[in-house]
Amino acid sequence: MLNDNRGSKKMGLRDFAEEALGKESLKYAVVLPEGEDLKEWIAYHSLEPEYDNKMCKMIAKLYGIKNNFVVVDFYNHISVLFYAVEHQCTEEACPVMSASLRFQYLWTDSKNHPKPTKLPARKYIGLLMNWISEQINDIYVFPTHQVFSSYSNRLFIEMSSDNMQATTNKKQMSSKDYYFDSYAHFGIHEEMLKDQVRTNSYRDAIMKNKHLFKDKIVLDVGCGTGILSMFAASAGAKHVIGVDMSNIIDKAKLIVQENGFGDKITLLKGKMEEIEMPYKQVDIIISEWMGYFLLYESMLDTVLYARDKYLTEEGLVFPDKATMVIAGIEDGQYKEKKIAFWENVYGFKMTCIKEAALSEPLVDVVESDAIVTSSCVFREIDIKTVRKEDLAFTAPFKISGLQKDYMHAFIVWFDIWFSYCHKPVYFSTGPKAEYTHWKQTVLYTRDTLTISKNDQIEGTLTCKPNNSNPRDLDITIDYKLEGKDTKHSETCNYTLC
Repeated sequence: MLNDNRGSKKMGLRDFAEEALGKESLKYAVVLPEGEDLKEWIAYHSLEPEYDNKMCKMIAKLYGIKNNFVVVDFYNHISVLFYAVEHQCTEEACPVMSASLRFQYLWTDSKNHPKPTKLPARKYIGLLMNWISEQINDIYVFPTHQVFSSYSNRLFIEMSSDNMQATTNKKQMSSKDYYFDSYAHFGIHEEMLKDQVRTNSYRDAIMKNKHLFKDKIVLDVGCGTGILSMFAASAGAKHVIGVDMSNIIDKAKLIVQENGFGDKITLLKGKMEEIEMPYKQVDIIISEWMGYFLLYESMLDTVLYARDKYLTEEGLVFPDKATMVIAGIEDGQYKEKKIAFWENVYGFKMTCIKEAALSEPLVDVVESDAIVTSSCVFREIDIKTVRKEDLAFTAPFKISGLQKDYMHAFIVWFDIWFSYCHKPVYFSTGPKAEYTHWKQTVLYTRDTLTISKNDQIEGTLTCKPNNSNPRDLDITIDYKLEGKDTKHSETCNYTLC
């Protein structure tokens, strides 16, 4: 937290940020100027000089702006703050995100932090950068998007070890570019590395099976910081090739050198489908490809491409098996806050937002005692044999009530196996297992179900990539309840994005 202790590192950080932002006090950098309309401010402060033409005048007329269009890039303000916090603020020095004692910021989002949460400044600002990118690409938030669509992605922040350079990207970035750019931020990798279930499972699968890795050529797909590549090199691999599109690979190269693996690990920056490999074939593919709901962000597609093009016939894939599991939960209190809230907002109905909220799966930690049904494995994936087209599927499931209770949502999690190991390594992301950063995925039903012990809920779950953004998922659950006291059927549609 920033304070007024002159001469301290914290004070130096505040002075640096205030000077860079051109504000007499940092706290005012995050406050909309008095009398300003938010949409008008965004429209005015986000245009390139090259757009100073008839369309600019049209936008000016639309928003009643009389001033000339001048480049005042609000994204730069946040970028400078991002640089200052990322490079000078440790979690110990800045345990919360604040601008003087008067302004303290809590983070909330629909995926990982549904409730306002205090976060260290570094993590907060990393999430903020990702959120800004999403917002300026949203037509309902950024009113000039249709006219100036190229702006939405014109500023691509690139971090290096010595400086931060803002570059103008004249071509509109695709959803894949957003995905790769998001993995350039260190906070994401910190969260994954601190996930002990995840990281220890990979370490054990590799380091406790050196007989499988000795003198082998290993490909690490989506290598990130290079942690799996270094595990493989330590296990005796002849050579490891790590591939990643994100800018984090620039740091990974330094990490590899720092740990003495410069002659054992080659890191390539680019898309797996486009890079030139130093070997025609590899013996083992390792990858941490799993996303929320297992398949969200669809990195598995890239692993399958690498498998089909480079893996030897006898080659191994780590991990090699995954299962998806479904169950029912009681979650009335939180559903009331999240969904029913929109039925009466200060006396007004906002049911259109309620429908939107119902269609958005919630990624959150679910307590094990919230489960009110049996669980069912509805999808098994063998990474060695699965095809890309198999990742769009409809699968049946059948679960039964454990006791007399209410059911408000379905919950989905996944389990992972490294079955080639001498002693197979396994981990689960379910609510009864140790915490992982994948948490669980909650899919609320429109109606609250009344269930009794042994009541049967039977249905199908359909999952496929979203048409407009293949890294998002369209999910449909079609189910019917055959209960002692209740019979009910429903089709629920969701988009995980």
